Amino acid sequence: MKLKILQPISIGILLLGFFSIILFEECDAGDENHEISIENKSYEVVKTEKLGTQTVTYFKISIILHNSDNIISEDITVTIWDENDGHQTHRNGTIPPGKSLPFVFGESNDWMVVGLGEHNVNIIFSHTNESRKTQYNSGSSTLVIRTNDAISDNSSPGFEIILVVISIVALMFFKRKNKR
Repeated sequence: MKLKILQPISIGILLLGFFSIILFEECDAGDENHEISIENKSYEVVKTEKLGTQTVTYFKISIILHNSDNIISEDITVTIWDENDGHQTHRNGTIPPGKSLPFVFGESNDWMVVGLGEHNVNIIFSHTNESRKTQYNSGSSTLVIRTNDAISDNSSPGFEIILVVISIVALMFFKRKNKR
């Protein structure tokens, strides 16, 4: 009699354990799809200044992250720094499911590099809570930014010469017209 009752209970426990494992694995697979990736990275030179013997260039840097999951991302931190001078800053945000979010640095002239030429800007993004960091919600990349070798003073070189030539031609034209 005990054997007849024990057998269905044992089968029930085994089936419950089997279905629990299957359901648990499906939840883990959903977490692996929570993938954050860099969709685009770009920069633009805002201005260049000469401070003493140093040249300082201000940039606006945009890093666009994409969430390919079907749930909103938790808080993500994007950190950038220049390899040459160690200047570092970060931004935080959450990314809606299936959407992209730009993280913009330098909107208030707070991202600058000292010196001309190429600068490597390291980019790291990850979950703000380090204990929740995985290979799916973190990553890194490098953005090479270039500064101009000349400081822009917002003038167009040679434009003054063109104005002088046009003025001389106009004067000669009016002088000939008045002689007739």
